[in-house]
Amino acid sequence: EQMVNQELQGLFPGTAMFKVDVQSPSPVEVRTIGPDGMDRVRFLFTPNPGLPGKPLNEIASGGELSRVMLALRIAQGQAPGTTILFDEIDAGIGGETAHLVGEKLRQLSSSMQVICVSHFPQVASRADGHFAVRKITDGHITWTEIEKLQGRDRTLEIARMLGGRDQDALSYAMSLLNLETSR
Repeated sequence: EQMVNQELQGLFPGTAMFKVDVQSPSPVEVRTIGPDGMDRVRFLFTPNPGLPGKPLNEIASGGELSRVMLALRIAQGQAPGTTILFDEIDAGIGGETAHLVGEKLRQLSSSMQVICVSHFPQVASRADGHFAVRKITDGHITWTEIEKLQGRDRTLEIARMLGGRDQDALSYAMSLLNLETSR
């Protein structure tokens, strides 16, 4: 719990809390030990301060689940040879939190493959590989194209994600990508 809560700092606006609730059977209860054990274990989550913890699977949005999973994975330690996919990990966060999410994903990717679907340039700029996924339609049929971005194309995509391709967006995109290369 402590390690996960430490990792959650900064990933959530406000003060999120994670708790592991273990309910062991009382001496009166008779339960068989099965493949899942005998205890009931639940992850409780509080996304905002002042609220009681509720089962994670009942109250967390897709983005919140992804960020809690990121914190769990980092706290658990890396598992070489593992691939993990995060979708909507940037839902409901701002730019500063996006930078932290990007850094934590990068940290996790040092020993496992991390695939992340993101709409935040602060997250995308931390990636070793960057792919643009585009939905295309001709009015009758819709299909998806995926393109690996490198060099100038990647800079232009980061600028587009920032909201434009004017000089300010391009300069900021280059600074985000240079953060990566200066490490």
